[in-house]
Amino acid sequence: MKRSAVVLAAATAWVIGAPLAHAASATVTLNGQNIPVNGQVSCATTEAGFTLEMGHDAGSAWVEIGNSPSYSHQPTAVTRVQINDLSDATYEWQPSQQLTNGNAHYQGPSDPNAHSAGSYKITGQIPLIFVPSYPAPGAPPPIGGSIPSPSLLPFEIDATCP
Repeated sequence: MKRSAVVLAAATAWVIGAPLAHAASATVTLNGQNIPVNGQVSCATTEAGFTLEMGHDAGSAWVEIGNSPSYSHQPTAVTRVQINDLSDATYEWQPSQQLTNGNAHYQGPSDPNAHSAGSYKITGQIPLIFVPSYPAPGAPPPIGGSIPSPSLLPFEIDATCP
């Protein structure tokens, strides 16, 4: 299956304060294949916490990472991985199935809330969920539910924040 793009977007609605952007780089590998990053790559610190952003293009796949107190999960967790294919079908890893210490890890500064510089590596497996025509990032999931898929896709995100 072809995937159009993968982007990483901070959930800005959950983060208080204006971000301070820095130049950054990132690569994404899904199921052993490099996925093109569509859009801007940046790192940010805010009053509430640290976020790593990769792109801002609606309709593409994205990942959210952060340690804002507004997040209800551990800062080591990837909060969302969504992959769109060219037929507008979406395969999404739901936040309720969050990846934590055992199968995802976070390598970076000891206090990312104070300074965002460092290297970050997130790995894990995505349980696929079929969601027809998922809306733009930040919008609620479509009504009608999801159809679970038995597939698990390994992924890796490598990012550098200067």
